[in-house]
Amino acid sequence: MKKALKLLGFFYLLMVFLLPISGPLLGREIFTVDKRFTTDDGLSQNSIYAMVQDREGFLWLGTDHGLNIFDNYGFRAILMDSSQKNSLWYNIIKSLYVDGDGDIWVGTSKGLNFYDFAHRSMVRNLFDKPVNGNVFVINEYKRGHFLIGTSDGLISFRKGDLQYRKIHVDGEVK
Repeated sequence: MKKALKLLGFFYLLMVFLLPISGPLLGREIFTVDKRFTTDDGLSQNSIYAMVQDREGFLWLGTDHGLNIFDNYGFRAILMDSSQKNSLWYNIIKSLYVDGDGDIWVGTSKGLNFYDFAHRSMVRNLFDKPVNGNVFVINEYKRGHFLIGTSDGLISFRKGDLQYRKIHVDGEVK
């Protein structure tokens, strides 16, 4: 168990140090901003908890008051609207992820959303039963196969499926 924890710690440190330089090494353009943005500039809230860049080059920012999209000119906010079926589950954004197809996944403090680029709208009813609780992390471990870490445990699903599977962990690393 100690060996597994050491190995896990090593990979964590490797990611922390190599992730910031992976963009230039892979030939990807790095988004640079030489200005500090606040609510005075149109940001819906100053605390940013998650950030990704989409396939069109826009920067997506998850805050305590919705999802903000920055197009290098200004911000557009996507907020929860309980009267709309295609809005965020909740305004507190905990995690963001761009999958291998370039689609955006949004983890909120009340569940998981998916941004539908074709219709330019949020999809919140992804499964036959909702994912409850905080969605802290979203990861595509294989093309179209996802793991999400929630306050209710680990969940696995395939993109396009209407069901997900809870993964029960006994707390022991083997």
